[in-house]
Amino acid sequence: SKDGGILVSGSKDNSVRIWKANFDTSIADDRFSCVGLGIGHTEAVGAVAITKKTKDFIFSGSQDRTVKCWGISGKALGNDVSGEPSKLKAVFTFQAHEKDINSISVSPNDKLIATASQDKTAKIWSAADGKLIGTCTGHRRGVWCAEFSPVDQVLATSSGDKNIKLWSLSDFTCLKVGMQLVSSGSDGLVKIWTIKSNICDATLDNHEDKVWGVTVRKDDKLIVSGAADSVVTIWKDTTLEKREEDLREKELLVLKEQELSNFIQRKDYRNAVFIALDLDHPYKLVNLFTEILKVAGEPQVDSIIRVLDDNQ
Repeated sequence: SKDGGILVSGSKDNSVRIWKANFDTSIADDRFSCVGLGIGHTEAVGAVAITKKTKDFIFSGSQDRTVKCWGISGKALGNDVSGEPSKLKAVFTFQAHEKDINSISVSPNDKLIATASQDKTAKIWSAADGKLIGTCTGHRRGVWCAEFSPVDQVLATSSGDKNIKLWSLSDFTCLKVGMQLVSSGSDGLVKIWTIKSNICDATLDNHEDKVWGVTVRKDDKLIVSGAADSVVTIWKDTTLEKREEDLREKELLVLKEQELSNFIQRKDYRNAVFIALDLDHPYKLVNLFTEILKVAGEPQVDSIIRVLDDNQ
């Protein structure tokens, strides 16, 4: 959930579970306890989502090709005297796709849900009653993920055809808008894209197997990815730090270039050679030694070479 209070999971045992978080305890096994159980799907549950503005509803998508809405508003979640979690009841159920449902997400205003399926489509539904609003058709293979933009009336989808598509929520046509999006793939890489130019701005490499899930913190400063290598990686946006570091390096380079010019002007060839070596300017070094030979002769060149270490 948005406040981090509950976690929803789907399972191959065909069930949906709600877990209550308790981060006050120091015992890891006690930090999450199952407080709600939804039974009704006939095949594995591969996708779950919870409303974002409230914690009133949970949606689940299954390999049985149906979507269920579970109401939890005002329901006292917890364990009964026998220790069993509360039983959830489905508000409505509908068949959403012709093949397995891979992903389900809720829009920022809680009014829409999006599903992605192996039938190569993504569909938009009313969160209130499950009525079909639109279908996004165009991928050549199964659609693995569908996510709403937090700022635009746009849906992003990713597919086994190795394409990411953006869809208008007004007419469900494929388009290009927005600023950036984050993707993950079976190559173990997380990529950050600029949408309008289709340019990959950054490639994040820390996984050794398929990256199945990726999410971005609300303030956009952290990205979290989880992969089949059993590793969860937290990525920090270091754009500002990198920009400041590059600026410092440029300023230092300008200062050293100025120092080099000053040493040459004062005919302080020894320090000029050291700066030229530090700046990795072989052409300037050749010119320096040529000038030293003309002005001071070979002994001066020899005296400078003698004080250089092996790396220089």
